[in-house]
Amino acid sequence: MKRIKYHRSSYSRANPFQKFLTGCLSLSFLLVTLSGCMDPTSTPGAATSPGSDVAIVQPTATPEPTATPTPTPTPTPTPTPTPTPSPTPVPFEIATLQKAASTFNQYSSLHFTLEVRQGKVEVNGAELKKADGDLQKPDAYQSAVKVHNFFGDFNVRIVGLNGEQYMTDPLSGKWNRSKPEEKLNLELLLDRNSGVGSAMLKMQNARLVGTENVDNVSAYHLQGTLAKQDVAPLTFQALGKRDVTADVWVAQTDFSLHQLYIKEIGENPAFWALNFSNYNIPVNIQKPNS
Repeated sequence: MKRIKYHRSSYSRANPFQKFLTGCLSLSFLLVTLSGCMDPTSTPGAATSPGSDVAIVQPTATPEPTATPTPTPTPTPTPTPTPTPSPTPVPFEIATLQKAASTFNQYSSLHFTLEVRQGKVEVNGAELKKADGDLQKPDAYQSAVKVHNFFGDFNVRIVGLNGEQYMTDPLSGKWNRSKPEEKLNLELLLDRNSGVGSAMLKMQNARLVGTENVDNVSAYHLQGTLAKQDVAPLTFQALGKRDVTADVWVAQTDFSLHQLYIKEIGENPAFWALNFSNYNIPVNIQKPNS
């Protein structure tokens, strides 16, 4: 048999470029083939169970919730307490007069003496010089009164009761009902609103003169001024045209009033002196027989 001899053509002898191009085409073909074999519904990272085309998706772990930090409560500021203002101290003189007035206003009865040392006070046409008697709330009083006229000095007796006043005749001693202008209205000395207690509360510019002995009692001596309208009720309206200087003597132990001086301010002043004692000792005051 005749052997057939093949001759290589020039095409079979590929140059390097042809080899490179052939390799690229082969790689592209391989990639296309592989992409066609992949399941388009498969999830990356999913595992396929043996003998099944169903992909088993591995569950993604739910992250643990981050705990919200509990806010630190803001402390409530403690309010700064408002300091209580300290009460203004009452001056000694005023405090003493207040206690003396309160004590005096609580008396239901007392004994008094009144002496007109300067000035004139007319009672039934005569000058009042001195009175010595008792007061009983609400409006009773009795007193022995010394008066002076052009015949000399005389003693008369006076009783006030239920708004009326009775007085003896200086010559005959007979009791007579006093006229309105003759009334002394001594009950006003114990009146809470216009009497001695009220006057002590109304004293101005009070000062302590010192400590003195009155009726064997150690007493504060206080001095101040009283307006004329506050003096009139204490003096049967005899004074009241001028302001006065008032001196009071108040017991250190119980603040009882023992002595009161009233003196007008200015020239030719009237000057009255009153003393008090026998506080709250009942007295029997009756209407005199006419």
